[in-house]
Amino acid sequence: ITTTDSEVRRSTVVGYQVANEATLEWWGSHCGTGIVSLVDESPYPEFNPPVKSVDKEYTKVGASITYTVKQVFPYTIDSNKAKSIVLTDTFNSVLNISNITHQVLDSEGNDVTSDWGKAVDGQKVTITYKGSDTKNVSGEYRFIFSKITVKESALTSESLANLTEDGINYKLIPYIATILISSLDGTVDDKDTNEVI
Repeated sequence: ITTTDSEVRRSTVVGYQVANEATLEWWGSHCGTGIVSLVDESPYPEFNPPVKSVDKEYTKVGASITYTVKQVFPYTIDSNKAKSIVLTDTFNSVLNISNITHQVLDSEGNDVTSDWGKAVDGQKVTITYKGSDTKNVSGEYRFIFSKITVKESALTSESLANLTEDGINYKLIPYIATILISSLDGTVDDKDTNEVI
């Protein structure tokens, strides 16, 4: 519209999209503009990979290990919240997980373990959110796995890499966890942790 009349109603919406992010800008004069979504669901926001750590650098056979997975979950609303949130770990066969326990702490350090169910199938452990609303899962969460011990078979395992330090031979036991999030719109995103040895 090209006019000098200040009472003319004008409305312009400009959208920019780069990869998975979109920005809308609105310019208007003497009018109202409403912007609504054409679909009821949106993809879950982009999130960073989880970070894993182990409580001790070296562990003897029979000793207990504790692994921690930290995940920062983005803030969501009803239209883009997760349909499901699942953490999976497949522990190396030289680790005894028969007595494994898990604890989940939210971004404020509160114990929210009761909101997360655990299933064990052989060496695979699956932690699934079963709370009232996935919108409640935001900020940095910590998943703590304890009472894991190293089997004698670790010493003779040919599948594990060797490390010699100060004349002592060690076996390196790799450990990677995965966070998998399903969106309401049907998309699925999964991220692996760093490898902890």
